[in-house]
Amino acid sequence: KNSQIGGNSAKATSGINAVTDSPDSIDLFIKDTQAASHNKSDPVLVEILARESKNAIDFLHQYLPQNRRLSETTQCGGHSVSRTHRFPANPDGSPVPVGFTIVSALKSKVESQPNIQILLNSTVTQLLLHPKETNRVNGVQITQKIQGNQDVKFISVRASAVILTTGGYCASQELLEKVCPRFALLPTTNGAWATGDGIQLVQPMNGATHDLEYVQVHPTGFLNLKNINSRSTMLAPEALRGCGAVLISPKNGDRFADELSPRDVLTEAIFQHGKSLKQWLIELKSYEESDLVHLNAQEGEQEIVVAYLVLSEKTATQFGLGSVSFYEKVGVLTQFPNISAASDHFKLPNLMSTLNTYGEKPLERFGKKYAPNSDSYRAENLERNFIGIITPTLHYSNGGIRMSKDGQLLGVNGDPIVGLYAAGEVTAGVHGANRLAGNSLLECVVYGRISARNAANQIHQKD
Repeated sequence: KNSQIGGNSAKATSGINAVTDSPDSIDLFIKDTQAASHNKSDPVLVEILARESKNAIDFLHQYLPQNRRLSETTQCGGHSVSRTHRFPANPDGSPVPVGFTIVSALKSKVESQPNIQILLNSTVTQLLLHPKETNRVNGVQITQKIQGNQDVKFISVRASAVILTTGGYCASQELLEKVCPRFALLPTTNGAWATGDGIQLVQPMNGATHDLEYVQVHPTGFLNLKNINSRSTMLAPEALRGCGAVLISPKNGDRFADELSPRDVLTEAIFQHGKSLKQWLIELKSYEESDLVHLNAQEGEQEIVVAYLVLSEKTATQFGLGSVSFYEKVGVLTQFPNISAASDHFKLPNLMSTLNTYGEKPLERFGKKYAPNSDSYRAENLERNFIGIITPTLHYSNGGIRMSKDGQLLGVNGDPIVGLYAAGEVTAGVHGANRLAGNSLLECVVYGRISARNAANQIHQKD
């Protein structure tokens, strides 16, 4: 569809989950995933996800460069233990992006295969059906843009098996207003390509959609004051909070939640304790109210709110100073020489007291059980720090098309659509009402491999 492959997977930053060492276990991973989903995920699909998680990492290591191992782990929100795998930083401290590095390695492998052709700038417009069986897919119809002009080329590809990996719909204003109108005003971390194409493709054959109303709002997207009118935001990765970043309310300068709560729980806390973006901008005297009409929420819509994300130097170092420097460069993190300078800048006179209290008694409030680098927020340790302005941001489509344990898509009658498989965000069932951080890349690998094996078997049987 685009000029490059990878979609939102190439933008993934927090990592990929896997059960590799004690004290983690398959059962604990399943428990965490089900709890995050509010017990609305498919237990069969979740068990497969957990049991295949280590194999997924081993599979990726076959194709990643030898100097790229997913050897570092972080404990992200909703996890009982540290199991979200990332790449260590480069020797110079610069970050190694998780999603982009994985996608690039797999892309190189695919491009080296003489019998595989990648079509770019190409959109699948229709699933072709078998002439005698209405429940059997027999290929795809493609529209391809011709580079350098406005012409298009129409291509029909016949195949006895098709795998949909078209992603979600968090960039489709039209679809969001239908299935999840409360969050339609919010910005999104998704690329413009995430428009629910797969859902539209299966409608003519009565594909079973499920849980479309469960759209995940990531609690922390960076707000960039240089481009306040953009609907697109940069993710403030969960790993930042997994390394100890602290959330502060602009209303009173206090903490208001366990920063490692499940995403939906933390998002609702920010909605409650954050400040209206419109009000915040007016108070800064940087905008007139007439300039911010587009931020007015309609009845039933959630308004855009902001809060502050604070990183001590120790937190920033563990996350990766190279990444932090990048966020500074693009204008979403600001560095302060000490906490007093930050307090003055944001007009939060009690910021020092709030952070020192947390540093001394990190587990005292909000049921917090894990507080990495909390000692670095004590008054005697608070020197250089970094602060970003965050806002809850549309991030992931938990719902999609129903999928079997074999990766086959299902019709509304519950029967598999013959020849049609899928993997990733286009499907429904793995995440329920809320996705656990680090499970999106894992789902792509686990169910991508399952669907590919079963699709290949079907093609061989057909031959």
